[in-house]
Amino acid sequence: MPSAPLSVPLRRAVSLSAPRRHPLRLLSLVALVLALNACDAGHAQVRVSGDAAKRRAPADSSRAEPREALPRPSGQTASAPRPPITATAVGGTVSPRLFKPLMADAERFGIVDVRLHPVEGVPAGVAQLVTFGVPFPRGSITAAGLSTLRVLDARGTEIPAFVEPLTPWRHATNAALDNTSVRVARVQIRYTFAATYPNSEGIRVEWGYTNRTQSLASLENPRNGWQPVTSGSFVAGDGVSEPKVYAVLPSSTLSKGLLKLGPMRPFAPNIAATRDDPATMDATEHYPEYNEQMYGAKNFFYAHINEDDPRVTAPNQIPYKAAEGEPWLYDRVSAFYGLYFRSGFFKALRESVRASEYYRVNLYPQGTTPDLAVGTFRLKNPNPAAYIGANGAMYSYPEGLAYTHWTTGDDLSKDGAKLAAKAQQDANDEPDRWSPTSSYTERHMGIKLTGLIVGYELFGDVPYKTGATLTYRERLLTLTANLIWHQNGAGGALPANRVDGGLWKYGSQEGNGPSGSLLVSFWQTPFVVDPMVRAYALTDNVEIAHFIRRTGNALKFGGKAYSPAQRTYRTDVPETLRLVDYVTLIDGSTYAADGAGPEHTLSVAGAVAWAYYFGKLTGQPDDTLKQAANELYRTYDYENNEWTRPTAPASGLTAYRNNPPRRYNWNYKTSGSLSWCLSDLRWMR
Repeated sequence: MPSAPLSVPLRRAVSLSAPRRHPLRLLSLVALVLALNACDAGHAQVRVSGDAAKRRAPADSSRAEPREALPRPSGQTASAPRPPITATAVGGTVSPRLFKPLMADAERFGIVDVRLHPVEGVPAGVAQLVTFGVPFPRGSITAAGLSTLRVLDARGTEIPAFVEPLTPWRHATNAALDNTSVRVARVQIRYTFAATYPNSEGIRVEWGYTNRTQSLASLENPRNGWQPVTSGSFVAGDGVSEPKVYAVLPSSTLSKGLLKLGPMRPFAPNIAATRDDPATMDATEHYPEYNEQMYGAKNFFYAHINEDDPRVTAPNQIPYKAAEGEPWLYDRVSAFYGLYFRSGFFKALRESVRASEYYRVNLYPQGTTPDLAVGTFRLKNPNPAAYIGANGAMYSYPEGLAYTHWTTGDDLSKDGAKLAAKAQQDANDEPDRWSPTSSYTERHMGIKLTGLIVGYELFGDVPYKTGATLTYRERLLTLTANLIWHQNGAGGALPANRVDGGLWKYGSQEGNGPSGSLLVSFWQTPFVVDPMVRAYALTDNVEIAHFIRRTGNALKFGGKAYSPAQRTYRTDVPETLRLVDYVTLIDGSTYAADGAGPEHTLSVAGAVAWAYYFGKLTGQPDDTLKQAANELYRTYDYENNEWTRPTAPASGLTAYRNNPPRRYNWNYKTSGSLSWCLSDLRWMR
């Protein structure tokens, strides 16, 4: 078992200047006046309590995964509920005019500056095959319009390029938006570097201005520009390959919600790509606005790829090649890509691709016996003939493989995504629709929904495997409808006086809490909200918008506020913080045996932020959701410092501690849009 964290020294008082804001091209003064940025807009703050007893080290957070639950007979009653907590009935419309739109505005013409990064060993003066994806907002450009996409070198000279649609924008309910514009274009060029690694060189991609005059006749297999990885996070025996040249797009493009559906705020410009000195991070209690999350996503990422400190001993490193595959739970690859999309850092893209490759080669391939195992993860399921179920399929994620396909143009990644999506349909045996007698958890449903939505984004309205009748579109519509039905009361199966917004089920179905009581583990809810945001973008279904809004009401009960008088650690500052229940009973009370803790405050804050956003979007604003999200975030902010240990490497431990390793994934995979959702500013051109 990993050693307990070292004690954290008292932090020094520091003074930071006001945060730099991203400039707007036009109307910047108006935008700044309109901005209602939450959470510490101004200056960093420092710890005011010197009482070491109030800063006890965090627990190991090494709680095992909830076991596979056995069905319980229906008819068991929940604990006595409180008076009814009602919500506005589902209905109404969604109007982006009331608030900022989820989907970025179409760009009929535009420019993206791309940095080309050769890896070690790529020589100067020799033409290299470079393939990459360029994403566009929906409605920006048609397949025919790609004739205007040009690639220019630093002097403005056009580079011959092959350009084709890689993936269209899809829409499950509106034919006018389905397959009518390009979401990602694949671009291939040959480029000769003047310098070698670690230097990079810039090119420019433009579209909509004038027709391309220099074209390559055909696409060469992008893998001809890849090579085996023989150093760093993976070695030759791992079977991992990577591009010889990475094309790195700016965070201003990547954060628009074009690949991961849902906009994000780019990293603050003062945040560097390199790992920060943990002593500096530890000495600063709070960074302005939501910058603590940005620093955390980056610094704990370095620990996750075992580049924390050279003194860290092997037993204290992240075992991402070990049996069981725990560091991959909750989608390690997509969590890494979230860092890349917000930062535009080359290191983040490179490690995302490498992790994606290792993950892909460890999925059971087509032709595996039994077919049920195809697309499941070897490390979690070492015997394909053994029982897999929802817990085994919980490690099958097409999302990160889709991002590799879209960022590098690689088709093997797309093939791997198809296998992982298949596993969510075939091996995940948790039922599509809740009933009182089956195993059922929010995370298994959310992971299944994510897998089949990503399958729809990649492949469209086609069967999920050869010989099947069910299509990705059908699965998307069925699963989202079932979740809405469940939240609405499951056809009368749930009591009317429940806390509204939760997906209530019996403890026996989840394997947590009292077996005969209705309950929710709200730390799992972000795994449902994340794909439901994606589903809304692909359907514009107002009921999905209300589903997400109503989850916020329930999450306010699962995220318990506690005042300074109630605290025994962290801070004496007179502000409200929140902990997240491990199990919440149907009346909104905490199941005392499991209690509440800070481990999931960031991910739950991200889900509450989406509820706040959709409340605004549907014309039913609820500022208490924004308050709750910020209180949860504030707790994460304090917690982040507790997991930063500058003196730990002297004892062979990491300075940035991920324990358990999956902690990084649940923290950062679903929370990237938090600051975008909580800003009331509608960005204008």
